[in-house]
Amino acid sequence: MTHIDKLRVAIVVASRDESVDLWQPLFTLFRKHWPNCPFPLYLVSNTLSYGDMGVSTILVGADRSWSDTLHSGLSQLQEEYVLLWIDDHFLMEPVKAATVLGAVNALLRLGGNYLRLPALPQPDQPWNDYFGVISKGAVYRTSVVASLWKKTMLERLLQPGESAWDFETAGAARSDQYDGFFSTWRSCFAIENLLIKGRVRSAARRRIERTLSHAFKLSHPIMSPVEEAEFALRMVGNRALVKLPRRWAKRVRNAVLRRRGM
Repeated sequence: MTHIDKLRVAIVVASRDESVDLWQPLFTLFRKHWPNCPFPLYLVSNTLSYGDMGVSTILVGADRSWSDTLHSGLSQLQEEYVLLWIDDHFLMEPVKAATVLGAVNALLRLGGNYLRLPALPQPDQPWNDYFGVISKGAVYRTSVVASLWKKTMLERLLQPGESAWDFETAGAARSDQYDGFFSTWRSCFAIENLLIKGRVRSAARRRIERTLSHAFKLSHPIMSPVEEAEFALRMVGNRALVKLPRRWAKRVRNAVLRRRGM
């Protein structure tokens, strides 16, 4: 990877002050599993900073929506591309750095708008050895999980007031106006999602603590057994959705948008 390409990409962790309890374990595992990451690492927050492990904090002031906070943070960055990371997504295994950097470099040479690095769902059409095309109308076309974005495209698709969950649904529909959306053939990161709607998944916390080799304190509430079961069922539904033929998956997505009034 060339020096100029490194300067074109930043890793941006979208967060806020109330997630301060996540930052130490999050960045500890990030540096453990990707120690030679060549890209600058930024944390977007409101008023609280994190200065350890080479992290630079971008402060945006009072907390608003996820999309508003992220948009304000992006406006302070000079890099052309951002690898978007969510503050409750913990790296669990060593990163296959050569594969990640090869895919990133291929997208930069192409000038693409978006690259989903977890391969879920997989691409619809072939493009190269690293990634394939995500067709217009595909569900989760704008997943926020470990995704590489041309910054101008991400800013264009963000809408005031939306949560990350809203963006993954409504943003996918808005992205149908544009080409240049891709997904890798294989997932590049092993990620554990700790929080669901601000509540801690107990099983995920135990796995993260085993990887850290120590416990950590959390101020977020714990999911109840009923909430854990509901989440498990929703994940079954999501996996089924991505396996549907595209025309049926798009109908389901549009029905969800109508229900939410989007």
